[in-house]
Amino acid sequence: MPDLLPDNDLPSDATELARIIQDPSSPKGRKELAWELLSKRIRQLARLVAKGNSQIVRDLIEDSVSHVLERVLPRFDPNRRAADGESSGFESFCKAALHNLLVDRSRKDTRQRKLKLKVREQLKHEEKPHAQMNASRQEQWCSQVVGYLMWRPVRNLMEC
Repeated sequence: MPDLLPDNDLPSDATELARIIQDPSSPKGRKELAWELLSKRIRQLARLVAKGNSQIVRDLIEDSVSHVLERVLPRFDPNRRAADGESSGFESFCKAALHNLLVDRSRKDTRQRKLKLKVREQLKHEEKPHAQMNASRQEQWCSQVVGYLMWRPVRNLMEC
């Protein structure tokens, strides 16, 4: 690993850390250290946005850094100004993006659960071959059907 600059050489402000990461002229070691500090802050923001202990919340916190790296940071403009002339900071931008991700995942989870219930109800009324399956096999088949239906961009199947 290359020699990294000491922590006190970097700003503590998330917007300035994002600026360092986005700046192509920043030295690699400085970028890596800025990313490490910013990653910690992103996880803190994810915990603020996603309160609770559900699987969706745990997944959001776990995926927050990669989501910000791949989708949020490239769209962030550290020079953009808010309507009041103040800098629109990275933390606000990041919290909004993480909130939107949480809402998307919650909606997807709700659709999946509703769809799974519908598939189970249909399975109860089926004759063969599904009525002959054991409970474990029915659950596996049901999950596969729901996964397929969630993947397909068919709107009327998604409305439960």
